[in-house]
Amino acid sequence: MARTMDFRLQRRLMAKAAPPDLPALRSNLQLANLGGAGMGRVVPIIPETDFQFDGRNVGGVEQLVVLAERVDAIHFSAASLIVRYHTKGSDGTWSSGTCSAAVRVFNMSFAEEEPHTLFAETSARATVTIANSDSAPRLYVTSLTAPIAAELRIVLAWIQGTTASGTSEKLSIAVDLVGRV
Repeated sequence: MARTMDFRLQRRLMAKAAPPDLPALRSNLQLANLGGAGMGRVVPIIPETDFQFDGRNVGGVEQLVVLAERVDAIHFSAASLIVRYHTKGSDGTWSSGTCSAAVRVFNMSFAEEEPHTLFAETSARATVTIANSDSAPRLYVTSLTAPIAAELRIVLAWIQGTTASGTSEKLSIAVDLVGRV
């Protein structure tokens, strides 16, 4: 009987406690038995962030923004890229019908003997493409293909396509990695 009372008291005290600090919880989250793959870890890459790109570049020219570099992935046996697409343009559209955005994850490494040299793969381990026809808000989740190196590089690419825009193109995204160990 005493155990039941203690449990009920504990539940009442927990119900009155302040709500948790969600960003701190998310950044330190340890996930047990995630998809049957054992333990996992959420790695916040960027919070919701606004981006603005020059819409006048055409012909397959990509504008690149490095979102994160040297992301520790040494213990990951598998990982997923999570992109939250918050907003699109100032009025929910992009002015060019041929533009898109892509978040890409690459294996990378630095060598102690050449710390100024980036060694990175040219093929992405994961890509999330935000097509012109996609509306916000939207969630994208994709797996990284193996093998996963000890460090990762995450890049946002803006692809204007074949139609120029007279204005800048805008979007707002947040990015996380979920690594399974």
